[in-house]
Amino acid sequence: MVFTCKPARIAFTEKMKNPIDRASYEKRKEEKAEKCQASSNLNYRKSGKRYVPTAYQYDYALKVVGHLSRFERVEFDLLMIAYTKFQKVHYNVFNAVNNHIRKHTK
Repeated sequence: MVFTCKPARIAFTEKMKNPIDRASYEKRKEEKAEKCQASSNLNYRKSGKRYVPTAYQYDYALKVVGHLSRFERVEFDLLMIAYTKFQKVHYNVFNAVNNHIRKHTK
């Protein structure tokens, strides 16, 4: 079970209303992403931001597709179609499914 600290979330939300703090946060976030990509074996520039879904993602999507909002369901449907047709799917769809997996499985 994940416990969240509501006062910390409120403080963060208030801090993000300041444009200077927001810009520095976005910059740190981007630098962290670049650092992760630099240590990865995947060549992000040549990949075209399209990836082949995995069997794990497909199985997870089948399990939860009935419990999703219609906006999430579109992304999961695209992933399942791409997996069954052995096609690549855009990074945004791929990432949305991975984020859902990370958020709901521990």
